[in-house]
Amino acid sequence: MKSKSKKSLYERLGGAEAISLVVEGMYAKIFADPDLSDFFKKTDRERQKHMMTLFLTQATGGPADYAGKSMTAAHKGRGIAAKDFDRVCLHVVNTMKEAGVSQELIDETTALLGPLKADCTD
Repeated sequence: MKSKSKKSLYERLGGAEAISLVVEGMYAKIFADPDLSDFFKKTDRERQKHMMTLFLTQATGGPADYAGKSMTAAHKGRGIAAKDFDRVCLHVVNTMKEAGVSQELIDETTALLGPLKADCTD
């Protein structure tokens, strides 16, 4: 059970500013990645970043009401392979490292993302 005195992952990462920095950095990498960019050809990139910001804020214990599609509805049937999911996670990790996030917090974040692989891949 979570202690009331323990800060959320969202707070320990640095709150809204840190989440925004990670989202901007990861999508800069993803949109430029020739192995991933085709998945985003018809995507409203600003909306995509906004939805990811809400999702990560809520997933890390921050104040957001993510009301987007479920992970399955948003990703299934799009031809996303496990290697594509792993590549996105790599961009998240690299962005966090570049931002100076501790390995402990990176590991905690990837522990939240890892279980989503089954929902996001075909």
